[in-house]
Amino acid sequence: MKKSTKNKVVKNLTIGFILTGSLLLLIKLSGLQFLKAYVQAGIGTCKTNPILCLVPSEGAPRINIDKGYLEELALYRFDNFQIRLPKNFLVVKEITKKMYYKKMRNRRSGSVAYLLAGERGFFLDLFPESKKMGIADDYEFLRRLFSANLSQFRDIHDAFFIVLKSVFIPDLGQGPVQMFKFDQEGQRGFVTYGLTKGYNYFDCDVFDERGRFFKVYIRDKGARLDLEKVATILSSIKHTGD
Repeated sequence: MKKSTKNKVVKNLTIGFILTGSLLLLIKLSGLQFLKAYVQAGIGTCKTNPILCLVPSEGAPRINIDKGYLEELALYRFDNFQIRLPKNFLVVKEITKKMYYKKMRNRRSGSVAYLLAGERGFFLDLFPESKKMGIADDYEFLRRLFSANLSQFRDIHDAFFIVLKSVFIPDLGQGPVQMFKFDQEGQRGFVTYGLTKGYNYFDCDVFDERGRFFKVYIRDKGARLDLEKVATILSSIKHTGD
């Protein structure tokens, strides 16, 4: 490494340490209100971004699987899993890179399904610092994420999950949004959805019986899908890597 480049790296690291140290000192001196204000300055408030205060409802809606609808769906196979989806959907398999979650972005105007799959330990590997918080598995990690509530902000751990929540949940339209715990036939997780006049949005984060993770984000042009049809789609997820 050239001397000038090395000096630049050292300088940047030094500045980074100084800024981080200053922030931690300000948090220590100013307390919880400063930390909350700092987070809000970066990701918004409950008014500007209601998802930050939305938590899963305790009573999950009763949803039946439509076997007839299942036969109408097209089968998509990937390296380690398969799923059935409506035939008119554009299907995109997303990836993650290094130590951050790649947010799903919606730049296409039609019906789209974005898919993400991970083996057991997916989130703990992405965010190993969560183990120091006492989180033992991926389901508990997502439970903490979806339960994060800016209006009940308590400590820096809450800040971590609230910021991550703002990134992890994709666009759900401009209408009211609902969130509930999902539990059916060997699957469990969380479903967040928004129903509007022109589009329905469903963000489904599901674990199978062996703790493998699947994210299915659906933007449904024409608002043709409902919770029963989405639950039917989720029931078709099958890990094929064994």
